[in-house]
Amino acid sequence: MSYCNIGDTPKVYVEFNGQNKQTYEPKISPIDVSSEDYYPDGINYSPTGYQISFYSPNNGIRLAVVARNFVIHDRGSIYSSIDIQLCGQDDFTINYANIDPSTLVINTAITCGNSKPRTKKTKIHIKKAGESSDLFTVFGDYPGTFQVACNARCPDGFCECPSLGYPGYCCLDCRAIASELRSITNSLRS
Repeated sequence: MSYCNIGDTPKVYVEFNGQNKQTYEPKISPIDVSSEDYYPDGINYSPTGYQISFYSPNNGIRLAVVARNFVIHDRGSIYSSIDIQLCGQDDFTINYANIDPSTLVINTAITCGNSKPRTKKTKIHIKKAGESSDLFTVFGDYPGTFQVACNARCPDGFCECPSLGYPGYCCLDCRAIASELRSITNSLRS
């Protein structure tokens, strides 16, 4: 979605689950800002895992491991390489340089023994309006949200209040303040 007009000085406020709010100030306007949720684990990830077996011409035997994820890298020859994420690992920790991908067999009856849910992430894309290349791409834990201010120091729906700390002001959510004031008023009337 497009934000701001030519000559505006936009600020994009980005916040991810459990992280501090970040501010990005593109030196260009108008801008397009969008968010995208994704799974960094890839298409072969399984929360419960599986046994993967394949033929390795290096040692002339069939290998089998229990894993949660794998990625095959085509090297442009008969043989490919494979990265494997074992059950107890967060990253791809095993690499076999030469495998025959046509011998790959997945056995879902053999699992890791415990489940590890997929990790969901969010990307925030900031672009010059009408362009396809990102000026900024910000990644973080799901959910990710953003707000855009065009000329004000605070985004729409927020009030600017003086603050002793840097940058000398803070932005407060007007709806939250109004709700608290209604609550206080109702308490006083009781």
